[in-house]
Amino acid sequence: MSRKIGFVMFLVLLLTLSLVPLVAAEGSEPVGGCPPNWHLHEPMHDGSAHPDHRHVGTESDRNGDGWICGKHVGVDGSIHVHTDNNIRF
Repeated sequence: MSRKIGFVMFLVLLLTLSLVPLVAAEGSEPVGGCPPNWHLHEPMHDGSAHPDHRHVGTESDRNGDGWICGKHVGVDGSIHVHTDNNIRF
C-alpha cells in the first residue's frame, strides 16, 4: 500500500513541476517573436477603443506570455492584422 501512495505522490510532484514554466511566463518578457515587418504589442481586448480602424485576426495570447504581433495594412494603414507571437527567437 505504501508503494502506491509513494507512486501517486511522485506523479503529483511531477505534474506540478511541469506546470511551473507556463505560470512563470504569464505577463513577462515575450517568449516568441513576430514575422518580419510585424511588431510586438500587448493584446487590446476592447475593439471599440479605436473606432477609426479595423482589427483583423486573433487577439488571443495563445502562448500565455502577454504579447501578440500586429501589422498595419491597407492603403491608409487603417486595418490592423493580429496574430500570436509564436516565432522562436
